[in-house]
Amino acid sequence: MAECCLCCMATDVVNAEHKATCPHCLHQWRQGVKNITENNYYQSLENRNDIQTARFQRKLLERFNAIASIITSNTKAILEVGCAEGDLGAMVKDKFDVQYDGVEISKDALSAKQKLDHVFNDNTASIKDQKYDLILSFHVLEHIEDIAFEIKQWHRLLTVTGTIIVEVPNKAGHSLLEHDNNAEHLHQFSLQSLSCLLGQEGLAVQSATIGHFESAVYNDSLRLVAKPALTTEQKRQAILNNFKQKLPHSFAVYGVGGDFQNYIHPYIQSLPITFLLDSSEKQWGRVVADMRVQKYNADQHGNLPILIASIRYKEEIIAHLNQLGISDDRIITLDEIYDAAP
Repeated sequence: MAECCLCCMATDVVNAEHKATCPHCLHQWRQGVKNITENNYYQSLENRNDIQTARFQRKLLERFNAIASIITSNTKAILEVGCAEGDLGAMVKDKFDVQYDGVEISKDALSAKQKLDHVFNDNTASIKDQKYDLILSFHVLEHIEDIAFEIKQWHRLLTVTGTIIVEVPNKAGHSLLEHDNNAEHLHQFSLQSLSCLLGQEGLAVQSATIGHFESAVYNDSLRLVAKPALTTEQKRQAILNNFKQKLPHSFAVYGVGGDFQNYIHPYIQSLPITFLLDSSEKQWGRVVADMRVQKYNADQHGNLPILIASIRYKEEIIAHLNQLGISDDRIITLDEIYDAAP
């Protein structure tokens, strides 16, 4: 009997005869039944896709478009976990100059080897000394018993700036079905459970969409795009880099209200801020980080770039600064700093 959820680690799992359910993230998984995927079950399979059918071409094209929207000039190597006959990879290689490897434990690996750069006829744990900019997995994870271990392997193989696309049935995979009774499927994911699983293994979800087509009975699939989660220090450095790209030299800050406290003050010791300015007399003379808040003075502050420390009132402040003779090319907004965040 399950003691905790495999995805969110909650301990009040509801155990039924052959199934466990997490009341928090809604993950469900099989237990207490014979796993048909044992004894080299998948290794004996071949030609499971009807590659000439319209439904196969439909999902292939939709997946290709999703991949194409993510590939950049920095995408050098792609790994597809469960590449089947290699048709998706062949389509990608036809349009992009990338290394495309696959993982396929069934006999379909023989076909995939004719189309891809390399095919591993074993599980992902067997892959050594490889790094990938993009890792893909379409309708594979629900077949794997130890899902946390599998995600850990993907993360291990991913570059620090890489991306993972993972797709599984959304709950039962069909809006009219309550349960996924496919004996090959050991897990029934929800948006919450898959997000939790990725988060537990150090991956941050960038986007999540539903309604993706796998087949007539799995016409509602869940697709998540994830990247390695940044540490607290990495997030801080990313914000500081954005400041330094926009304001590499000495600058003044205009406004010392709530947005200043939330979005500038935590970094103030690491930024070349020389003056704090405000239009309110109540703020003049206040000391913040060894700087005294001042009224704008053209003679003293006239050559410095000015960062507006307000998001809500930036337009009014820009108009006020323009009236003071400050040109737009000297003005930087918080939006410009934080919109540039990765």
